[in-house]
Amino acid sequence: MIKMTTITFKGRLIDIDGNILTNYKVSIWYIDHNPLIPERELGTTLTDFQGDFKFSYETDSNETFFNNDSDKIKVDIIFLDEKIFKSTFTSNFKSEIIDFGIIEVKGPNRGVKGRILDENGKPLEDLVVVAEGTGKTEATIM
Repeated sequence: MIKMTTITFKGRLIDIDGNILTNYKVSIWYIDHNPLIPERELGTTLTDFQGDFKFSYETDSNETFFNNDSDKIKVDIIFLDEKIFKSTFTSNFKSEIIDFGIIEVKGPNRGVKGRILDENGKPLEDLVVVAEGTGKTEATIM
């Protein structure tokens, strides 16, 4: 008979200003000690209106992970289908509840602010500014 164990992963997402991150996708991966073995996705969920996430993973006695004192778990944060942040945790993940606590997401800039000035420092009117590449390094101003 195979013994099943349920492990619950939970935590809360905030940004660097302490704002709650709602409806962000959280994906959790097991990273094997052997670099030739690919990462294994344990599950994916969305944060709720409080920025909290929680999901459970069922493991059985035949699985070879969560057997070391220095297992690694990677947490990916995705917003609008773009991975904006990742963090790796190393610990003994043998308990039934793994609480990551508060994860401060230090993602790329999500806004554009400013004024368009001419060469003399006077504001220009009726211009359209287009920023492309949401969160990536490339940007265009027209």
